[in-house]
This record gives sequence, C-alpha cells and structure tokens, in this order.
Amino acid sequence: MPLTTLIVQSVPRTARLSRATKWGLALAFVAVALGLRLLLLPIWPSGGFPFLFFFGAILAASALGDGGAGYVATGASSVASLWFVPPLGSPGIEAQWVLPWLVFSAQGLAIACVVETLHHALARASLAAAEAQQAERARALLLDEYRHRSRNDLQSLVAVLRLQARNAEPACRAGLLRGAAHALALARVHHRMTLAAASPDGGQVDTARLVHGLADDLAATLAGEALRPIAVVVDAEAHRLSSERSVQLGLVLHETLAAALAESFPDGRPGIVRVDFRREIGCYALTIADDGAGLPPGDAFGARLLAGLAGQLRGSFTRQAGERGGTVAALRFPVREPGS
Repeated sequence: MPLTTLIVQSVPRTARLSRATKWGLALAFVAVALGLRLLLLPIWPSGGFPFLFFFGAILAASALGDGGAGYVATGASSVASLWFVPPLGSPGIEAQWVLPWLVFSAQGLAIACVVETLHHALARASLAAAEAQQAERARALLLDEYRHRSRNDLQSLVAVLRLQARNAEPACRAGLLRGAAHALALARVHHRMTLAAASPDGGQVDTARLVHGLADDLAATLAGEALRPIAVVVDAEAHRLSSERSVQLGLVLHETLAAALAESFPDGRPGIVRVDFRREIGCYALTIADDGAGLPPGDAFGARLLAGLAGQLRGSFTRQAGERGGTVAALRFPVREPGS
C-alpha cells in the first residue's frame, strides 16, 4: 500500500481519538525518539545531531490530528534534547548551543502549527464533501420523485384523452388520439431515463440503456401485437447525455420507431427495423432504418414534430428512402452542449 494512501486512510481514524490519548501517544513518540538517540550515543556523541530523531516524533504526534498533540511533542522533545547537547548528560547548555536549541524548538512549533492547521482544513473539507453528497442524494430523490409524478400525470392525461376521443367527432378523434400517443411517449421516455441514470443525481443518462429500453418497450407493444413478424435490432453505444437532451433523443426515437413499426409493414408483412446510435466526428447520430414498404404519404412520420425536436438539440432530422427499399430516418446533433 502506498505511503500516501496509508496516511490518508489513517488520519480520519486517529482524529477521533480523545485529547488525552493523543497527548499520551505524543509523549510515547518522544520516548521512542529519546531511546533511539541513547542507543546511538556511542556513534554520535556530544554535539552529534542532538535534535534529529525528535523531528520524527513531532511529525508523528502532529499527524494524530488536532488537540495539541504536536505542541506537546515539541515541548517534550525540547526538554529531552537538552540531554544530548554539551555538556552531555547535564541539564545545563553551553552558550553556542542555545541558538540551535531555540531554532529547533521554533521549528517544532511551526511543524505542529502547520500540520494542525491542515487537519482543521481537512475536517472542513470532509464536512463540505459530506454536505455535498447529502445534497446530491436529496437532489436525486427529488428528481426521481419528479419523474415518477410526471409519468403518473402523463398516464392520467393519456387516459383522459383516450376517453375524450371515444365521444369526440371524427374530425377531432384523430387529434386526441395523436395527443394521447405523444403523452404516452413522453411517459415512456421519463420511465426509461430513470432506469438509465448514469450518475448518482440522475442528471446524466446512459444512452445505450435508454435506446435499448425504449426499443424493447415498443417492440413488445407494437411489433408484438398479433404476433407480427417484425424484428427490432438495436446497436447503441454507451455515452453520457444530460437529462434535458435525453428527453429529445428519446422522443425522436420513440416517434420514429413507433411510426416504422405501425406503418412500414402493412398486411402482416415481415421485416426488420435497425436502430443504431453512435458517436461520429463531433456529433451523435441516431439512425432508424427499416426494410418495409417505403416512405408513407403525407406527414405520417410526424416530420414537423421530429424536425422541431431536432432543432431543440441544435441538430437535424432527415428521412429518405433506403438504397434497398424501406425508409431511413436519421437524427444528428452536436456532442457539445450549447453553452458548454
């Protein structure tokens, strides 16, 4: 384990020790430094590095956390080091050693002060990080609750619109059913965005999970009706997309794929719809290609709506006949979000 990692993991634990325990450990560190210096006394006699080992004791005690352990170690080290300055073993001190002894004591105090200040800064940073995590969790819960309520409200709207369509004039019925379909699409997109969250706060969505999820929903409801022989093949790369842009992407996918499944294969005709999402140079590209009957007449694909959704993404939407028949619809929008 790297030394840096060991220190980072140990500091929060030692910071929880009581003040008395920290002071006792500080004195123990000084005692160890004193013992080591006594063992080396034959090699380093009078005047030979009398303060060297006590720096380590001061650093170790200061690392225990706040509470003054570093100051205690500095005071004890200053007293203990007097034994090793000339005259050796005497409580006195020669004049030429007074200044080095004072410098050592001042350096010890400075080390203790700096390290204790760092401990206070680390404690404040840890508190701020904990508050940020708590706020992030609260935001995620609020966002999840918002999406849940939005989905329920949209489903209620779908039920109301369908009920109104039953008693509406023929001229209005199609519009009400179309509105219900759009509301249902938005509800599905919100549901799949919740399941495809790529960040703890729900602010980003995994595009692969979103595309696969929506395609599975539509394949189960539309292609699965009356056991229609239509296969939906999905190939989607995983990228992180903001929630705002994921809504537009999901709606374009839902509207286009739903139209392809509903209208490109008349009379029980079998076929394949391929959904592809990937990153190209500077942009994301969503392609829905089928081998069905070709372009439907009029605005069956909701071209104006899809172009509007593409415009919100600062991108473009196109549809054209495939080289081997069928229809190819493509959405392209920039990777960089506006203002980023």
